[in-house]
Amino acid sequence: MSIHTDLIDSIRDMPGELADVAVQGPVEAVLLLFGVLFIVVPSAIFGYLVLGAGVDILIPDSPGTTHPEE
Repeated sequence: MSIHTDLIDSIRDMPGELADVAVQGPVEAVLLLFGVLFIVVPSAIFGYLVLGAGVDILIPDSPGTTHPEE
């Protein structure tokens, strides 16, 4: 199999594997929850900042205005 197929298969199998870990006990479930929070929250913040930077590049601050000449 190719690397791409293995990657897609592992992503598809991940929720089931994580569910198996989470049902082993309350400690494992809490650890899994904190692990997800430590990955999802910073990724969402980074995505928001990247999206804002992209919008800032494409849309000027004040369209149609000119700076006065000195």
